[in-house]
Amino acid sequence: CEEALAGSRFLCGSRVSEADVRLLPTVVRFDGVYAPFFRCGRFQVRSDYPRLQRWCGEMLRLTGPGLFDLDDARRGYYKDLFPLNPGGIVPAGPSPADLGWPSGGEAVAERDESAFARKRVAVEAAE
Repeated sequence: CEEALAGSRFLCGSRVSEADVRLLPTVVRFDGVYAPFFRCGRFQVRSDYPRLQRWCGEMLRLTGPGLFDLDDARRGYYKDLFPLNPGGIVPAGPSPADLGWPSGGEAVAERDESAFARKRVAVEAAE
């Protein structure tokens, strides 16, 4: 992803694509849930992938900071996957602020219409 984001705002160019939408939940959960739970935290988005961190922050500003509940995701993984965590201990983990996410009090960025594809225009023109 770092290479893909080196020359573009989003994964597939200057507009949000399905690839961006599908990658966002994984990137959002990686440092706070996946890395510690699955012990794959040798590298972290927040410190080792600056372009991916920039992209994640921008995507979260476009969608709004309340879209993902990191504590709920953490509880779900640590409590529901019993064989991997038989003690049921849920670590405090990094907070959204630690991960550099937009704060809950931060307004959603002005909708940047240039970031979104305009498929409806073609449909309306055909009617």
